[in-house]
Amino acid sequence: GYLYELINKNYTNQSGIVYCFSQKDTEDVSSELKNFGLKVAPYHANLDFNYRSRVHSDWSQGRIQVIVATVAFGMGIDKADVRFVIHFSSSKSLENYYQESGRAGRDSNSADCILMWRFSDLFRLASMVSSERTGIAKLYEMVGYSIDPDMCRRFLISKNLGDASWSTDDCKNACDNCQRKSTNKSDVSTLIQIKTDKLLNATKQLLFDQSLTKQERITGPKLIDLMTCNKQIQSISQKLYRNQEKPERQFYEHFISWCLIKQYLKLDFHFTPYSTVCYVVNNDNSVDSEHIELMPYLLSIKEELDKDKVTEECSHVDAKRKRIHSTEMVDLT
Repeated sequence: GYLYELINKNYTNQSGIVYCFSQKDTEDVSSELKNFGLKVAPYHANLDFNYRSRVHSDWSQGRIQVIVATVAFGMGIDKADVRFVIHFSSSKSLENYYQESGRAGRDSNSADCILMWRFSDLFRLASMVSSERTGIAKLYEMVGYSIDPDMCRRFLISKNLGDASWSTDDCKNACDNCQRKSTNKSDVSTLIQIKTDKLLNATKQLLFDQSLTKQERITGPKLIDLMTCNKQIQSISQKLYRNQEKPERQFYEHFISWCLIKQYLKLDFHFTPYSTVCYVVNNDNSVDSEHIELMPYLLSIKEELDKDKVTEECSHVDAKRKRIHSTEMVDLT
């Protein structure tokens, strides 16, 4: 698996944490990494107290290399030589992400913080925070950070935390966006600004038609499925996509995430006794075409990418995740 290769290649015998969304995820990921021979253990609130204490002790003493945990693992953790923190699932806010990532590199030596973002994280987390007063707004800040193809990652975090003194020059090419710009990898990718008014109108029409004719509400992943086989949307997208090959699913995921952040579309929640289901619907607030912002998008050039590149598409447990890399997060303050 990709996660094993990442840890085994870059962090041999180095201590780290992998954060997951759910208790089941921690056990599944931990089991898979164990099968590859890594010394790992899951950690979440429903495990026996004595077991958790033993795991914490073994990890602190170096007998376990990696803790695969929910956010229940963190309070009171003061292990100085954590060399990597990997978010296998996104955090629910930038504040949470900063705090969780800050458990790396407390000995002031170099440490890596890696976020593996995927589209479905948005909806899992939205369902979880929908009842919180500022939950969705904070989640959208996290999503904006995750999909931003250009701005310094560390600047985005510091700006969100109210640190106006931080400059992108202070990053010193530690994050993936700054590294990409400094090395000028124009043969691998190019940043474009996309005028999305026609694509947005076609997407809104698709949602309207599904609601009117089929009386059907659409989840995020289902909407992407419909967009990838809709001829009008495909035609518009291919022109926006610089007439390269057919746009990949990732393009539509980026577009819908961006539309939600900009409130061109919105989320609608349906509550059952057992779960909260999240749908994408049209926003009643109409926006004139000239007021629709340009969408920044990192257009990949079709060529074989080196596995060492810090931004790439990586498959693990059936899901495409975008690897977002930032180094020495603890130095932000």
